Amino acid sequence: MVKDNNINYQQLLKTYRSVSHDPDLSNNKVDIWRAFLDLPTGQILELSQILSEDELVRAERFHFKKHKIRFIACRGFLRKILSCYSDTQPDVLQFSYSSLGKPSLVSSTTQDSVCFNVSHSKNTALFAIAHNCDLGIDIEYIRSISDLDQLVKRFFSSGEYKIIHSLSGNKKKEVF
Repeated sequence: MVKDNNINYQQLLKTYRSVSHDPDLSNNKVDIWRAFLDLPTGQILELSQILSEDELVRAERFHFKKHKIRFIACRGFLRKILSCYSDTQPDVLQFSYSSLGKPSLVSSTTQDSVCFNVSHSKNTALFAIAHNCDLGIDIEYIRSISDLDQLVKRFFSSGEYKIIHSLSGNKKKEVF
């Protein structure tokens, strides 16, 4: 069962304050949260207050301001959401990272079973939260590709090319 939480900043704060610290994620349930990351300066400043020192350092590495803002928003939302599933304040949560850079919560008695995955594209992020399972989530911004046929012809098999080439414009983009 999937619970979709489509949120903006104010809705997140309202939801965050109202969610119990022991949400029901039993029986293979996954909560899905969606957040929009282009936030006003005041909200970014508020979220930056709960980030760790290494997250703030990472944010400073972004060349473009919009990417820095989106990183801070994404990490801040992640911390607030994960705190709903544990007895830990958002600014106290600690992460460890796999060899591929995938974050996970540092183990404690409450956090052992909280699993999550994050994906973001442009100004939108998705967060999947579950207990005791590996999970993944993905979001991808769909952009127009002017030379789709040439791209497919060059990188896809001849069978795949024939199938995609035979489709109409919108269907072609969808299948691609």
